[in-house]
Amino acid sequence: MVFSPTATALVNVFGRRPDVLPMVKVANPEGTDNPAGMEALCEIVRKRLVAAQVEQQTAFDSTDTLKYLCRMSGGHVRNLLILIRSACTVAGALPLTRHIIEQAVRGMSNDFE
Repeated sequence: MVFSPTATALVNVFGRRPDVLPMVKVANPEGTDNPAGMEALCEIVRKRLVAAQVEQQTAFDSTDTLKYLCRMSGGHVRNLLILIRSACTVAGALPLTRHIIEQAVRGMSNDFE
């Protein structure tokens, strides 16, 4: 949207040019997790949980589920937030489980097809 012909409308709505969020490196070339990138995405989720006044233990059945969610976002903050919203819609209640996150990921991959 920031680079579209209607980008000036965004400035009018928000009063300034919107920030472009960079991708976060979640995996190394050999396929292992990048600890710094994974922690950065987990921290984004934790801060949103604090703002919503929800404990991490209430939101996710395990820390591994949170890490799986962050890994499946591919390092895109926008995709991370979309996955969280989709998972919450699928679940209907907390905590989010790996199975629920997998359903949200499948839904997102279908959208990309």
